[in-house]
Amino acid sequence: MYGTAPSIFDIDRKTDKKRDLVFYLFFPLSILFSEIAVKLSVYGFSFDNSWIFVAVFALGAGALITAVISFLPGRAAFITSVCISSVLLVFYGFQLVYYKFFKNFFLWQTIGLASGLTDFWKSGALATLHQWYMILILAVPLVFLCIFGRRLMNFERKSFAFGASAAAAFILLNAAGIGLTFIDSGYKTSYFDSYSVDSAMHNFGMLHNTCLELRYMMFKPSVGAFAETEIPDDTSAPSDEQPKPTEYNKMDIDFETLIANETDSEIKAMHEYFSSRTPTAKNEYTGMFEGKNLILLTLEGFTNKCIDPVLTPTLYKMASEGFIFENFYNSLWGGSTASGEYAVTSGNFYTAATALKLAGDKSWPFALGNQFSKLGYLTKSYHNHTYTYYGRNLAHAAYGYDYKGIGNGLEGLTECWPESDLEMMDITGPEFVSSGQPFHIYYMTVSGHCEYSFNDNMMCYKNRELVKDMQASDSVRAYYACQIELDRALKSLVDQLDAAGVLENTVFAMCADHYPYALDDAALAELYGLEAEGIRNNFDLYRNGFILWSASMEEPVRVSKPCSAIDILPTLSNLFGLEYDSRLMMGSDILSDSDSPVILNSVGTIGSNHWITAQGAYNAYSKTFTPSADCALSEEQQEEYVKKMSSAVLAKEKYSIKIMDTDYYAKVLK
Repeated sequence: MYGTAPSIFDIDRKTDKKRDLVFYLFFPLSILFSEIAVKLSVYGFSFDNSWIFVAVFALGAGALITAVISFLPGRAAFITSVCISSVLLVFYGFQLVYYKFFKNFFLWQTIGLASGLTDFWKSGALATLHQWYMILILAVPLVFLCIFGRRLMNFERKSFAFGASAAAAFILLNAAGIGLTFIDSGYKTSYFDSYSVDSAMHNFGMLHNTCLELRYMMFKPSVGAFAETEIPDDTSAPSDEQPKPTEYNKMDIDFETLIANETDSEIKAMHEYFSSRTPTAKNEYTGMFEGKNLILLTLEGFTNKCIDPVLTPTLYKMASEGFIFENFYNSLWGGSTASGEYAVTSGNFYTAATALKLAGDKSWPFALGNQFSKLGYLTKSYHNHTYTYYGRNLAHAAYGYDYKGIGNGLEGLTECWPESDLEMMDITGPEFVSSGQPFHIYYMTVSGHCEYSFNDNMMCYKNRELVKDMQASDSVRAYYACQIELDRALKSLVDQLDAAGVLENTVFAMCADHYPYALDDAALAELYGLEAEGIRNNFDLYRNGFILWSASMEEPVRVSKPCSAIDILPTLSNLFGLEYDSRLMMGSDILSDSDSPVILNSVGTIGSNHWITAQGAYNAYSKTFTPSADCALSEEQQEEYVKKMSSAVLAKEKYSIKIMDTDYYAKVLK
C-alpha cells in the first residue's frame, strides 16, 4: 500500500552518484573560482564577453584534469587531487602577487632571467603579505578538498565512460571557446594573431593564457597575412598643400631584388611591408647636433611630475631649457624595465622581459653605440646594479657599447638597495669626460626603483631630510626623495663636463622605462593630480617627459606632437645627422612631419594597442575615439581614420616583434 522501501544498496548508489558528481565538478568549478577571483582583483568588474571565454576555458581545463584523475585508484586519485590543487594555488597566487608588485604578469619565457621576485625577495615578501586575503580566497578549493573531499567526493577508480565523458567535455568546451572568437574580430585577433599577455589574461583567463604563451613561444604567428592588407602607418588627416620634401631618412635598399630572391615567405612579407612604408623627411633639425657628444639615459621609474625647481634643479633646468615634448608617453609593453629600455635603445618594441636577452645575438646597425663607434666615438654604457640583469650585458654588447655594471668592472659603489646614481656618475664620469675623444655614453639608472618607502629604499632614506616638509603622503615624499638622487647624479655629470670644457658640446637625452607603477592608486592620483578611481585606465598616467637638452641651445623648442619612447632613437639619429632608414623602425622622428601613432599599452586595463595621434586618442578596449582639440576630421572621416590607424598599429606590433625574432636587420642590410 505504501510501496517498497528503498534498500540500503539503492541509497548507497544514490550517494555514490552524488559523490561522483562532486568529483566530476570539483576541478572545473575550482579553476573557474580562481579565475574569477584573480580577474576581479586585477581588472575589477565590467560586463563583457570575456567572462564567457574565461568560464568556457576554465571549465574545459578542469574537465581535462578530472578525466586524468578518474583513471587513478582511490588513494592515488586523492593525493594527486591535493597536489594539483596545491599547484593551482601557487600558480594563481604567484601570478597575482607578481602583478600587484610589477604591474605586469609573469611570462614563462622569462624563466632564467635575473628578474622578478627572486631578486627582490623582500619586496616580494611584502607584496605577498599585502595580498594575504586574496591568497586565503584562492586557497578555498584546496581547503575544501582537504577537509571535505573524502566525505563528499568519490575517489574510487572510475569507469572508462566516466573519464571519456570528462575528456569529451574538455574538447567540446575548448572547441566552443575557440569557435566563439570568430564572432568578434577583436577576440579572434587576440587569440590567433597578436599575442599580448594582458589581453590574453583578460580575455581568456590565466590558465588558458599559459597555453597561448607556450603556443606563441613554439609557433610564433606568421606575418604573411598582413602584407597585402596593411596600409602605410603614416596615414594623416587632410591638410593644406605642402611642398613635397626632396630628402628622406632612408638608405639605398633594393627591396625589389630582395623580394624577388627571397624564398622564406615570412621574410618576403616583411620586405613587402617595410618597402611600402613612407620614410620620414629630413627637416630643419637634421644634423643640429652633428659632431656633439651624447649622453643617453633610461631613468628607472621616473615621471616628470617629480620635477621641481627647488628639489630637482638640474632636471628642472634641462626640462625647461631644451626641447619640450608636451605630449610624450611611456607605454607598458609587458616586460617592465627590460621592454622599456629596449624601446629607447632600439626604436622598436617587444612585449616581454626577454627583449634585452634576445637582442644579444641580433644585428643592430641603427643602435647608437654602433652608429657612433663607426664615427670614431668612445661608446660606453653603465648600470649600477647586477650587470647580467635582464640579459643587459648581452644587449649592450650587441648595441656597440663597452658595458660596465656591478660584477664586471663597475666598482666603488656603496652596497645597498637601490644603488646610488650619484655614485655611479662620480665613478664613471672620469672615464670619458676628459678622454679627449668624442663620446656617446648610455646609462640605465636604478635609484628611482621601488619600493618607495623610507624604511625599504636606501635612496629614499638617504634624502629623507630634503622632503620632510613636503605636504604629501609618505610614499609620495619617498618617491621624490629617491628621484633627488638622480638629480644630483645629473648635476655631477654637468659639473664634470663643465670643468673639462665640453659641456657646450654635449647633449643629454633621457626618459623613463615606465611610470612609477609600484605606487598605489591613491599615491599616483596625488602625484599626478588625477582621480584615483580607474587611474590605470587613464591615458594621462602614461604621459611623461622626454628630456632633450644641450647647454648650447639658445632657447627652448616646444613640440606638441604625440610621441613615445620608440621615437627617441630615430629622432636622435636625425638630430645627429646619422645614416639610418626610417622605414625600418617602428618609431618615427618626432621633429618630422609624419603622423606616426603613439602606441599605448596599459597593462591591467586590457591595454593592448590603444593609440594617440594629433587627431585624437583611441581606446582599443572600449573602441571609442576621442578627437583632439585640433582634430580636422569629420565624423565620417574619423571612422575611416580609426580603421586605418588601428590596422597600422596592429601591423606595427606584428612587425616590431618580427624584427627581433627573425634578426631582420641582418637580412635586409647584408
